[in-house]
Amino acid sequence: MTKLNVRVAMAGAAAALLLAACSQSEGEAETDGAAASTAAATSSGAVALEARPDIREGVQALPRLVGDTAAIVAINADIDRINADTAGCEGPGTYTRFATMPMTGPGYFTVAIRDEYYCDEAARPSFDYTAITYDLSTGQRVDWTATAPGLGATRSEVENMPASYEPALQSENLAELYARKMLASTDAEWLGECRELFTQEMLADSYFKVWLDAQTGGVAFAADFPHVALACAETATMNEEEMRRFGVAPAMIDAVLAATAAENFGPKG
Repeated sequence: MTKLNVRVAMAGAAAALLLAACSQSEGEAETDGAAASTAAATSSGAVALEARPDIREGVQALPRLVGDTAAIVAINADIDRINADTAGCEGPGTYTRFATMPMTGPGYFTVAIRDEYYCDEAARPSFDYTAITYDLSTGQRVDWTATAPGLGATRSEVENMPASYEPALQSENLAELYARKMLASTDAEWLGECRELFTQEMLADSYFKVWLDAQTGGVAFAADFPHVALACAETATMNEEEMRRFGVAPAMIDAVLAATAAENFGPKG
């Protein structure tokens, strides 16, 4: 299996009922604890998230952001569209969805979604991995062709795609960087199976998924290989020097480095 395994389910816990026997002082202590937690989140630049109940068994709902600014309202509207688009298999079969948050501020919010399909009509199980980075100042998805102009990238088509679809990038510069990072792997067995995919000829027509990732500390990217080669689609990350070389906005670089230092991602693990 690919290490793009984001099979970590976020808990959609319901609010706990206060027992009648609880004293007033206990209630005040709980309130003080919640206030302290909110203050900590604010000081780290992380956004507050509201967990949502599972859409159905095995299909996790993406959390909504807490707040009422125009940007948060726009992000939540997009998240609601994604949550509503969970059709699954066309016929009999099993469909599951898991989500993580590779970055939760400051400045940007990334949600990663893994959809898994075990459809009876398909020859084998399959999965889709999507990572969407939102600009918390505008409420819009980040356009990586504009945010990292040094990549010289073009975006894939978005017509007739599901709500969760995020355009992938095609870029000679990104292909070269990805090949170099993959060929530097110390996993000899994996590299022996995947090496032939990391030539310039093989990557020339490939697209890459790109997102801001506080857990790995930069702009993360992975090849959007076909299903049969997904085990080779490891995630790579641009470090600070590489982000600057490809023209990533200084404010974004500062934001992801700050998020990494504050561990603004979740769930941890």
